[in-house]
Amino acid sequence: MSHHRRSAFALLFLAACPLSAAYGQSTKAELFGTVRDPGGLPVSGAAVDLVNAGTEAKFSVVSGATGSYHFLALAAGTYSLMLAK
Repeated sequence: MSHHRRSAFALLFLAACPLSAAYGQSTKAELFGTVRDPGGLPVSGAAVDLVNAGTEAKFSVVSGATGSYHFLALAAGTYSLMLAK
């Protein structure tokens, strides 16, 4: 195989690799769950707070129609999860 063909093959192989393989593992996480009342029914419109214990950074979301909530792109750390008052 000529040098030009080997280079073209290497570029084609790299282009076919998923980005996660090319860049390594992600350093972010996500957290999701469902807010339920004592009877087990989902609660929509509940304010949910997530606080990073190390940095005291606070994130807030509101549960959806099915009671679900989702926090995206969280840095590594220890967190407290609570319903807002």
